[in-house]
Amino acid sequence: EPVFVAPSELPPWKPATGEYIRKCVALHFGLTRAEMIGPNRCRVYTIPRQIGMYLCVRHAGMSLWRAASLFGRADHTSAVCAKRHIEALIKTDPMVAAAVATLIVKIETPYDPGYEEWRDQQYGKDCGP
Repeated sequence: EPVFVAPSELPPWKPATGEYIRKCVALHFGLTRAEMIGPNRCRVYTIPRQIGMYLCVRHAGMSLWRAASLFGRADHTSAVCAKRHIEALIKTDPMVAAAVATLIVKIETPYDPGYEEWRDQQYGKDCGP
């Protein structure tokens, strides 16, 4: 029998941290932390990295400099370009739009500590995040 915590028993909701956003994006795209912050400029890495910076700026209120440094970039212009690029892709690429929408729900949903135990019982330990 799964045990869920009543919303009234959860700690007060706090905005997502940059580290949490980076982790959510990495898990969503199947990347490691090293790949998220690394220098590789292949699209497989740059799009998730840019989505992460976009979410940090738009949904966590992070500064451009902080968002860029969180993803291993040297200065704030990387976050400026990432924000513009992802805003354009959301309008033209349904895959990117769906990924961003899914990640927004993930980072804005309060954490339920009973969820992982229930998920593991239902689907096994290796089913994902």
